[in-house]
Amino acid sequence: YSTYLYIGRALQLIEQRNRSQPFFLYLPLQNVHGPTESPQRFKDMYPDNATMQAYRLKIMACMSAMDEGVANLTNALDRAGMWENTVLVFQADNGGDVGGGGFGMYNWPLRGGKWTNWEGGVRVASFIHSPLLPKQWFYFPFLGLRDTIP
Repeated sequence: YSTYLYIGRALQLIEQRNRSQPFFLYLPLQNVHGPTESPQRFKDMYPDNATMQAYRLKIMACMSAMDEGVANLTNALDRAGMWENTVLVFQADNGGDVGGGGFGMYNWPLRGGKWTNWEGGVRVASFIHSPLLPKQWFYFPFLGLRDTIP
């Protein structure tokens, strides 16, 4: 399962880093992209729901696997004494695919989705977290991926 491989390698890099050098990690997880598979224990978190498409249940299981991976990563940074000097940027690449084929994505109240320029395709979940930021710091304007490249 790719999330296990990527997170596992990231944890190794954290443990083996050169402590005298700055550390940068770019980790693009692909959980909600095809193939949408996840270990059974994540699928078991979401019992069959007659009102929800099967594909959407798969996506929810994939997202739970991603959540666990990000938690493992942040815990490793904390154990390594790096969390207090870390800036974590989390950003999706596009909105959910609402096209044909029963992909189960639902971007309401935004119009459109993946492959469109409407808000449902380009307005995505993202956040920046860091102990280095002031505790009451909020950034409300639009933030694009091109704005966050180091």
